[in-house]
Amino acid sequence: MRKIKSEIIINAVADVCSKANFDLPEDILRCLRQCVALETGIAKDIFGEIIENADIAKKEQIPLCQDTGTANFFIKLGKDIIIEDGNIYDAINKGVSSSYVDNYLRKSIVSDPLERKNTQDNTPASVYVDTVDGNEIEIIFLPSTVST
Repeated sequence: MRKIKSEIIINAVADVCSKANFDLPEDILRCLRQCVALETGIAKDIFGEIIENADIAKKEQIPLCQDTGTANFFIKLGKDIIIEDGNIYDAINKGVSSSYVDNYLRKSIVSDPLERKNTQDNTPASVYVDTVDGNEIEIIFLPSTVST
């Protein structure tokens, strides 16, 4: 059995929430640069502005978009893992709370949809856990927005 302190998971989740909201992945930037090279007119200008905004977001550590979305996690949790002083759900939610509060990310989750009371820390996150063989944890984060 492998033991992992929940604090390690909390810190990793806080880090991935920040990174996903501040840093556009290099493969996406590369595609956007190709679009600037290929397009003309307003499309070229818009792609250029997206790249400029991504550069500012990364440099200033501010969100790429004002709507930082709901926090969705897809976890592969090894059967041979023991999380000390907590569980995977609490660790994920503590990491989300830490990142969204500390980095002033938009908090858009309500505790009761009928009362519309905001939780003020974007929790609870949606957490999907697959139990797998082994002693490792894989955490994938997807911030997403829903249009109504």
